[in-house]
Amino acid sequence: MQRIVIFGAGPLFKGGIAHYTQSLATALAEMDDIEVHVVSWTAPYPSFIPHDFIDETPHKWVPGNVSVHYITNCNDFRSWRDTYKFISLLRPDLVIFEWSTVVQGLPIAYIARKLRRKTDIKLVFDLHYVKSVRHTTFAAYITRKTIGHAHHYIVHSLKAACELKEMFPATSFTLTENIVPLQDGSTKIILQIFHPVYDMFKPEKPVDTEALKKELHLSRYVFLFFGFISRYKGLHHVIDAFAELCKERDDVSLLIVGESSWQTAGARTKNKKVRSRLLSILKSMFLSEADDEGRYHPLDKIEALGLQDRVTVINRYVPDNEVAGYFAVSDYVMLYYEAANSAGIEAIADGFGVPVLCTRVGHFPETVEDGVNGYIAEVDNLTSMVETMRRALAHPIDRKNVLAAAQTLTWKRYAETVARLLPQERTIAPKAPKASDTPGADVASEGAAASTAAEHVPSATSFAAESPAAPTAALTDGLPVSPVTKTEKLGNQ
Repeated sequence: MQRIVIFGAGPLFKGGIAHYTQSLATALAEMDDIEVHVVSWTAPYPSFIPHDFIDETPHKWVPGNVSVHYITNCNDFRSWRDTYKFISLLRPDLVIFEWSTVVQGLPIAYIARKLRRKTDIKLVFDLHYVKSVRHTTFAAYITRKTIGHAHHYIVHSLKAACELKEMFPATSFTLTENIVPLQDGSTKIILQIFHPVYDMFKPEKPVDTEALKKELHLSRYVFLFFGFISRYKGLHHVIDAFAELCKERDDVSLLIVGESSWQTAGARTKNKKVRSRLLSILKSMFLSEADDEGRYHPLDKIEALGLQDRVTVINRYVPDNEVAGYFAVSDYVMLYYEAANSAGIEAIADGFGVPVLCTRVGHFPETVEDGVNGYIAEVDNLTSMVETMRRALAHPIDRKNVLAAAQTLTWKRYAETVARLLPQERTIAPKAPKASDTPGADVASEGAAASTAAEHVPSATSFAAESPAAPTAALTDGLPVSPVTKTEKLGNQ
């Protein structure tokens, strides 16, 4: 029996990382001879970020043979120490850290550093991003210091692999879509596998699309923006392009479903002036002034452009049981992102067979074939974005193409590939601590309790990419490639 710990957001939290962690844990636990533990946050962000991260909606996911432990408070150093101690007592064969935002860098860096120095546990960082144009020099430094503790990495695009090699130019890497016996310590593995398709949002009964479209005041053709509203996701581009399209057609609607990023907690937030100042300081450390989410209000464009009758807005976090309806009434999902390494929204769209309209950034050129399972526009190019919407309406994508492309992107295959990172020489783990031994275990059942738990706690098939020619060449040129595993040795350049 081998044991895996996934450090990420448990099912009590909102957002794509929570969904991702749940899906990966479930798929790994369904494999033979693997025991899975999720070690989760109790508070995933600094307390002065005015946002409610607890998902208070009913949960469909039942852990089953996955043990979930709510321990780590981003604001409480004692909980970081407790997390390290708990994982050490578990003695897993592998710890997978879900890396998705630099503001979690300090606690993750502490835990990973202690595990790397004081145990023989293999550490893997699952990188949902590597570099961000939105980050300051300080944020880039924190990212590098934190993810540098890993023995191996998981990335979701060739672009991310190139960025990783650029970040650590003196490190020897092996880029692979599969795992070969290379775990001798001489090289770090970069496992490149695309984001699997979500199947957790399937409706319990068929959606009456016509009735729902009428209820939402939608026209014949519907473009959907779904998920947290953050600047990098380009909702402002979507609204601008849609406004241009509306000058030509009266049979189109834009459906916006999602909660604003770092949405203020309003009257519930105590000491608002102090917290606001702290938030301002934090943002200045991690984000440029131009990318301050507190100043990002794309929904204001709707009235400014006179689109009130053409746009339907649901500005809140929606529970899992509502998701299917919004995708069922939509013809295309809008991903006019300014930057991307992986996109959970794309994975949801693929699961429902809804084609995407995306920009030529990040991994999108690797997963979207223009005119087959979606259309690609040029980034920061309004003319291209409008023309892409025109093409989508003139030449509709066959949804069978989307479903066919997604068939291989299953969580079962994904988990089987990830599990090959398990060390071969360490196959028997001691008995895990009981749930009652888990610091903060008493908060695992209630979201409200989780938010205050600190009080109680001491194979992708193509390497074609849009990434710049120079980094790609430095990554792969002159290196042997196995025709079976498509493994590339990324030695010191």
